[in-house]
Amino acid sequence: MQGTRRFVRRQRSWFRRDPATTWLDAARPDLVEAARQRVSAPPERDVNVQWRIKANEAVYKQIREQPLVGVGFGRTSEFFLDVETSPGGYTVPVAQEIGQDPHNGYLYLWSGGGLVALGSFLTILTAFAVDVIRRFRRNDDPTARIILLWTSALLFVFLFNAASGTSFENPGNLLTIWTLLLLPAVVTQTPKKGAPR
Repeated sequence: MQGTRRFVRRQRSWFRRDPATTWLDAARPDLVEAARQRVSAPPERDVNVQWRIKANEAVYKQIREQPLVGVGFGRTSEFFLDVETSPGGYTVPVAQEIGQDPHNGYLYLWSGGGLVALGSFLTILTAFAVDVIRRFRRNDDPTARIILLWTSALLFVFLFNAASGTSFENPGNLLTIWTLLLLPAVVTQTPKKGAPR
């Protein structure tokens, strides 16, 4: 418990002194302007966009090594990112070490497990879609249809988020995705009334 308290105190003090988070300070008179600049920054100057581009390039190098079976999960990648010392100041290259996930779960699967892992995952998703469509067409129970639609919509949200986040590295997200893939099995495949058997 003591270690948790120290961690929380350390995080709070970091948050207070980090100049990158000052745009969150509601007492600042230029809050709206700072938020506008942060949201509407051109991609060439946005550090987050540049980080993602460089991270994707670093992971593509791993994919090129073994595109079919992958290089294995757990490798790290390193790249340099040019960061301004102050607005209008000098740019300094800063080393960035990332894991294997460049905030794109599909590249993470491809680099770690190759086309075998990515293809297997896409095959499971295809089987899920075919199964949901078949169960939806063969069932006229409104509750069952809502379960199928809700499961599909929520799974789409998780898969869409995986394209720009670290969903496949998070065990909780993987468990949720797996549960959503299995949830349509609770809907029985009873034929509609009047339909030929």
